[in-house]
Amino acid sequence: MRYILLLLLLLTISSGCEKPAAVQKEPSQADDLANRLLNEELDEQQRRDLFPEYPQLAAEIVSSMTKDYPWKEEGEEYRRIPWIWRVSVNATKTLNEEEIRELLEVGLPELGEPMADWESVVIGGAVINGLTLKGKWPREFLRPILEQNTDLLERWNQMLEQSLEMADDTNVKTGTRYDALRNIGMLSWEEGGANLTKYLTASTDPELKQGAIGGLADMHSAAADNILLSGWVHYNDQNRFFALEGMLRTADRFRRLNQEIEAGRVDPGFLSDDQKQKLLTHPHEITRQHAYELLKRPEELAGEVGKEKETIPPIPEAETDSGEDAPADPN
Repeated sequence: MRYILLLLLLLTISSGCEKPAAVQKEPSQADDLANRLLNEELDEQQRRDLFPEYPQLAAEIVSSMTKDYPWKEEGEEYRRIPWIWRVSVNATKTLNEEEIRELLEVGLPELGEPMADWESVVIGGAVINGLTLKGKWPREFLRPILEQNTDLLERWNQMLEQSLEMADDTNVKTGTRYDALRNIGMLSWEEGGANLTKYLTASTDPELKQGAIGGLADMHSAAADNILLSGWVHYNDQNRFFALEGMLRTADRFRRLNQEIEAGRVDPGFLSDDQKQKLLTHPHEITRQHAYELLKRPEELAGEVGKEKETIPPIPEAETDSGEDAPADPN
């Protein structure tokens, strides 16, 4: 009996020393959404309908989609980027500062680390572009968020420096270079104006030109105001719309636009009904007011050639990267 009790005691002690079995972490809602978004066996429209009602989960979903970066499979980053962008830009629609801060935490490169293409997409293509679409000045909107966190601000400043290089890197896909150009628009004119201006020439890829127009439109600078329309004669209609929209954002720009219209150098007649409606219902109040003044003016005024006005100086061709060898837009 004594031996039996001793054996039981030893078995009890032994079992108590065993490590508890690892607890399997249940996939979160964000993980589940990320997996379904990347599942190409599902219908694309079905996947597009999954995330719009969850802007508060955007940072978690993006984090889940990128947790195993860098990917070994060639092309895997650009298979994921369209979904990373869609989820990220959706987070800006509610203008929730905490949700946008969380997205910055996920999308900004860590200090000392290079910027991945997907990170540039999150910041430039989604956060900055998304805030502009909501009628905000991104730099001003983001400043108080960044200033509350020293680490985040340092990572932001590092990202801006990295964007100057990425925008000119012809090995980077055109759509991502567009995102880098939008990032550069968060710099001052002195810091980034020349980097954007060189992409306004006739031979520049239209998407890169669009990125430069968007970046300049986000700058509070008289120099940027004067340069936005400089490539009007060779802008395609889409880029003319973005340039015109940018010129409606401030009173000074609108005066400049009116001068160019009256001089016959700019004609808003290209605007489609949909584009007119977009401007007349723009979320930015000043843009909306100026659009009303522009589009409700007497028709003859829009095409009238007035007195000689100062011509916007053209951009010398030699100062630009033509973009002819740039890859196609991945987004």
